[in-house]
Amino acid sequence: MHRQHIRERGRSLWPIVAYLSFFVILILAVWNWYLVPMIKANAAADAAERPWLGVHALLVMCLLLLVFGYLLLVVMRVQNWSSRRAKHPPSTTVYTDAWAESGRRMREKKLDE
Repeated sequence: MHRQHIRERGRSLWPIVAYLSFFVILILAVWNWYLVPMIKANAAADAAERPWLGVHALLVMCLLLLVFGYLLLVVMRVQNWSSRRAKHPPSTTVYTDAWAESGRRMREKKLDE
């Protein structure tokens, strides 16, 4: 049933899979290239350097969370969730003939005088 609901809305699961794959790759990259060297540097740091290492780690974590949050909003298309409307078939536009409308109004104007 859930799968049918997604297909009715015309959405695919591929963007979600791509987002999760990117999430895993980025977490592994940050782990290997940032956290492991930071742990080693923290072990060798003195008391004055440790607060700076902590602030730097907090800054990188906040930046990553902001990027992931933004990507989640883009991938999941949250604006579609906020405005749920009943699906009505599109109405056809009625086009009036300008010359016929003008003639009808002129006839009405003559009858009023």
